[in-house]
Amino acid sequence: MTEVPEGRIPPGALAPSDTPDEIDAPSTPSCVCLTEGFRAARFERRELPGIDPTRGRYADVAVDRCLTCGRSWLHYHFEFESFSRSGRWYRGLITPAVASTVTPETAAAVLEGLP
Repeated sequence: MTEVPEGRIPPGALAPSDTPDEIDAPSTPSCVCLTEGFRAARFERRELPGIDPTRGRYADVAVDRCLTCGRSWLHYHFEFESFSRSGRWYRGLITPAVASTVTPETAAAVLEGLP
């Protein structure tokens, strides 16, 4: 496995053709996953094995797939154990290609590279 410098998108994670239009192009042009808050019942979750130890975050990473339109969302959650209520989470719309190759170690860089 190739080491990727922190904050850099791994080679092949996002192709130049991965524009927002292509990400938004699945079977349903407009979907509640784009306009409403996250509701677990509307998604199929695939937890990625392992954690992202970057900067001591030990983040949990999952890919959520909308059951209505099939769009993939990257979910990244971490908290600092020594501080109560320190949990943070991030979600971003990703392409199916990225969804199939993202790992916990590359997830933060993928999110940082999203428009």
